[in-house]
Amino acid sequence: MRENNGHFRKRTILRVLAAACCILLAGCGSGRGEQGEGEARVTECMEECVVEDQSIRYMIYLRVKTDESGAVISVEDAGTEVPDGKDGAYITAQAVFEELKGKTAETIGEVDAVSGATCSSEAILSAVRKTLEKP
Repeated sequence: MRENNGHFRKRTILRVLAAACCILLAGCGSGRGEQGEGEARVTECMEECVVEDQSIRYMIYLRVKTDESGAVISVEDAGTEVPDGKDGAYITAQAVFEELKGKTAETIGEVDAVSGATCSSEAILSAVRKTLEKP
C-alpha cells in the first residue's frame, strides 16, 4: 500500500508541476534563454494532443535543443503524462524525435507523422515547428 501511496503522491506532484508549466510557459518558446556564439539553445515547449474519436486530451511537453543556425540537435520528452493505458501511441510517436534532428523551420515540413500515432506525432511536430519559427 505504501508503494501505491508514494506513486499517487508522485503523480499528484507531477500534475501540479505540469499545470504550473502550462501557466508559466503559455506556449512554445517561452522558456528560452540567451544563446552565446557557438552554443546550443534549449527551449521548453508544449502542445495539446486531442484524439477526437476517443475523447482523449493531454499536453505534450518537450525540450528542444538547437544549434546556432536554428537546426534541431535533439528533442526529448519533458514530463508528458498520457492518460492511463493510452501511452502506447505517444511512445510510438517519439520515433519522430530522431527524424527531427538536423531540421530547421524551413525543413521541418519534410517530417511525416508516425502511422498509428498520428495525433501524438502531429502534436510533437507542431510544438517543435512553433519553437523553430520563433526568433
